[in-house]
Amino acid sequence: MAKMEELGIEIEKVKEYDKFWQELSYLRYPLERVRVGLLRKANVIKKKHIKIPEAEEKVYDVIVGGGGPSGILYASLLAQKGYSVLLAEKNEDLKCGSTWNLSRHEFDALKSTEALTESQFDGLIGGNFERGEFRIWNEEEKKQTPKRFTTVLNVSLNETKYFDLLSNAPKAAQNLTVENGTLAVLKCITDEFAFVELTKENNSSIFKTRLFIDATGWTSLLARTVNYGRTTESWYNMIGIHSTQALDFEPDESGNPIGLICITYENETKTRAGMVQPILERFTDFVPGKESEGKKSDGDVIYYFTRTEKPVPLTPMFDELLKKVHMILPGFIEESGESIKKVDKTYYGHAAGYYPQGLFSPEFHQLSAGDRTLMVGVAAQQYSGLTGCAFGCLARNAKNICESIDNALKKDDLTFKTLQTIDIDPRERASQSITDLYAGSMVLDPYEEVGSVNRDWLSFLSIGNKLDDDETNAEVLRDKIRINTLTKMIIISAGDPSVIDTLFRNNRGYTSFVIVTFVKSYIKLLILEVQYALKKRQLKYFKAGFFGVCKIPFHLFHVSRFYIKSKKVSK
Repeated sequence: MAKMEELGIEIEKVKEYDKFWQELSYLRYPLERVRVGLLRKANVIKKKHIKIPEAEEKVYDVIVGGGGPSGILYASLLAQKGYSVLLAEKNEDLKCGSTWNLSRHEFDALKSTEALTESQFDGLIGGNFERGEFRIWNEEEKKQTPKRFTTVLNVSLNETKYFDLLSNAPKAAQNLTVENGTLAVLKCITDEFAFVELTKENNSSIFKTRLFIDATGWTSLLARTVNYGRTTESWYNMIGIHSTQALDFEPDESGNPIGLICITYENETKTRAGMVQPILERFTDFVPGKESEGKKSDGDVIYYFTRTEKPVPLTPMFDELLKKVHMILPGFIEESGESIKKVDKTYYGHAAGYYPQGLFSPEFHQLSAGDRTLMVGVAAQQYSGLTGCAFGCLARNAKNICESIDNALKKDDLTFKTLQTIDIDPRERASQSITDLYAGSMVLDPYEEVGSVNRDWLSFLSIGNKLDDDETNAEVLRDKIRINTLTKMIIISAGDPSVIDTLFRNNRGYTSFVIVTFVKSYIKLLILEVQYALKKRQLKYFKAGFFGVCKIPFHLFHVSRFYIKSKKVSK
């Protein structure tokens, strides 16, 4: 087996990250409890009894920590609106580590922000893909079972062009200051300012800002702090490499390249860290303008995920990754060990997993805002409903979220009460409660037998196979469930014992919780459709609301079917 250093994996940086992550547990902001709903309370950072640090005279309207897809987008959009913005990115190369994939619909939504011209946006496309696929290990057939789709993750963006164009947009450039190789950490908050420490090469300065936006992603100290104390069921541990060798996957029957490959393995195992479900994700890209010829780029990104009961050191995971990588990347390590394909980037991180009774249950409130603070992107996704499905949901909601931030800045109303209302489309919040109900089945718990996750994946994807069309299936995969889709999912679930077993077992046997989620989500979606109909006066909302009301008895009938059958399965 080749050594990691020989492959080009930056193992020393990963070790530094492991040490940094362990130290995060001891870094805490002073918190206070506030009520955020009838049954919910949350933590916000205290403003009282704090020592105000000495700061530079320069005051920014906004400081953004993190230069990933969400950080640079919001920094650019707010700078274009005339606000003085400082963007701090800890990496020197000022770009995210991988290709960003999203659907064509989400790309069109991203265009609607008007952050760039239409031709500039089109110039960001690195590859167009007609389909992607999941490959799930089928224990009965002893092979990978593919699930294909055509409307999810079929556009890849060039992240380098994305960053360069947004940061140099004419309206943005004059108001945007970019600091690469700089770590931004919130120090404290007063009634007037947030104080942010910027550290670069062991030199630090503290600046005042009206609003601090945390877009630092996986390791958001702010997000971890305000949500400290909640019960997490498991943790994602993620590592990844960008190989200089393109993956050798055949195009589809029409000769079109495959965009995303997500593969689970048959060997779910117990490790020192607990139960693990290996999932390998592979993104590929093609030479711009040469997609039809099948000309590949120089390399591909491979991600390796595990779930454990708590965050674990990532360096040992690379050994596991290298044992599996030859299965998907033939020739990556030759038998002689002499001719080795190099790795030019390494990725790593942790994120909180799902909760025993749903991500947004009354018992837990994952906060995405505080006084003069706001979390966006993955930093918010792991802890709140502000953005789900990472970049895709960000693209769909970026325009509305940015306009809400703009209004808060104009009014100088940057209190927790105002900022916590900044959220994604309410219908997507209702959709998330359903997708989380199903997606929770992707967790391999300590008491589950080996093979459970693959079996649960298959039962979940079988719902998509039985829906009418690929577009509806895409709604399930991308948190865009509507009334009609929800009804179809319940009908299919009530008629499929494997799905009933999955939902029952992976929600701790709380059949009533599953039923309540189905009913509450239907009611929420119905109320929203009626509200949209009255507000926007568009026919599609009137039709959705009318047929939604008419189908209430139909919906309750199939919920009852599910309940009765789940009782039989539980016995």
